[in-house]
Amino acid sequence: MKRVSRLAATLAIISMATPGFAQTQSQQDRLNRIAQFVVTAPMCEKLGMTLDPELAQKAAAAVEVETAGWGIEAERLERLQVEAVKRQGAILSSDLATASSNAKSEAQLRGVKSILLGYGQTCMAATRDPIFSTLVVAPAGY
Repeated sequence: MKRVSRLAATLAIISMATPGFAQTQSQQDRLNRIAQFVVTAPMCEKLGMTLDPELAQKAAAAVEVETAGWGIEAERLERLQVEAVKRQGAILSSDLATASSNAKSEAQLRGVKSILLGYGQTCMAATRDPIFSTLVVAPAGY
């Protein structure tokens, strides 16, 4: 019993001494989704959508407003955002490079098509996102 009490006391002290820098899973998921929209935006433009010329600045300002109440230290939040963008960029590059370099058969070409359709769906999701809906605009009837 004393061991459990000491452990509980130690954990309580640690938690009081350590600021709440950890993000929740939903916050990390949101940062990943925002990063996905940022990285995919140039492809959205190639798919016929209109991008706000100040997309990066406006998205950054909106993210700052959205995350203000999260209770995460600003430096940590910035690092999490940079890491999310790097991950999403690597995923995009890897997906397209691997699929297109290997696309020699009809089935492999369908794989490339599937990847592009997935990015098109991401672009459409951006047009419905609270931050990106005014920054990535699909043409009428898209």
